[in-house]
Amino acid sequence: MPCGSPAPAPEDVIDERAEGAVECNHMAFLDAAALGSARFVRHLGRGNFGTVDLVEVTTPDGTVRAARKTLSPKGPNSVKKTKRQMIDTLSRELRGTFSACRYSPFATSVLGISLGAAGHCIYTEFADGGSLAGMLELQMPVSELQKLAFSLLHALSAMNDVGYAHLDIKPDNVLVARSKYLLADFGNAAELGPNPKVHGLRGSSIYIAPEQWEGQAYGLNADCFSLGLLLAQCAVWPHSPAALVQLIQGQRALPGCVPEELRDFITALMLEDTAARPSPKEAM
Repeated sequence: MPCGSPAPAPEDVIDERAEGAVECNHMAFLDAAALGSARFVRHLGRGNFGTVDLVEVTTPDGTVRAARKTLSPKGPNSVKKTKRQMIDTLSRELRGTFSACRYSPFATSVLGISLGAAGHCIYTEFADGGSLAGMLELQMPVSELQKLAFSLLHALSAMNDVGYAHLDIKPDNVLVARSKYLLADFGNAAELGPNPKVHGLRGSSIYIAPEQWEGQAYGLNADCFSLGLLLAQCAVWPHSPAALVQLIQGQRALPGCVPEELRDFITALMLEDTAARPSPKEAM
């Protein structure tokens, strides 16, 4: 087990964990004994943050499948992070996750955390349908796009209510569980508050809002730009990053095969004028 045995967490992490666990919807929080029983099933993914594995956890009520995200103790250029940096990384992700799942059923729930020399672990509910990235084979029908948009906007609105933005909306971070879309991976989440501010570049390549690329102050509606691009990708160009870049740059428009109402909705989400672009709550 990469994380070693579950260990007591620093008070700031425990407080945040406990507060979120009480209010987080639809999933039970697993104790240290249960997490200690975690059995590796298979590898799910890897990134700069570390690795994600599917594990089975034994509880008094039976076996629970969970996604175990192990945060790497190494940062850029393989420089080892300090203990404080590791705790900050863990705490930031927990706060982002709890800000969404407390009041939205469309965000992954935290099942538990454990600390270890090989990396700190966050256990979240396992989405049996994989990620949206694995579904981008054909253009998505309008009814499904509406379902996807509502689900993500609902989760983002829950985050916004406590001042948080996700800042990494992309197909890999949208999971599918029992035909429901779930917002996932809150490692880039930031507490922006009600007013735009310069907070550094966060996110993934073309999905990043233009105001972030330009080093300007940005606010909670930065996620709406990313969502608009994601919807355009699902609706028209599931396998054409070049077309998405052209859409962003104004060199290409959404084709006529996209219903007018959906075209207008995506266009509004992707407005470069941040004052005119809606917030997740307004868009919902």
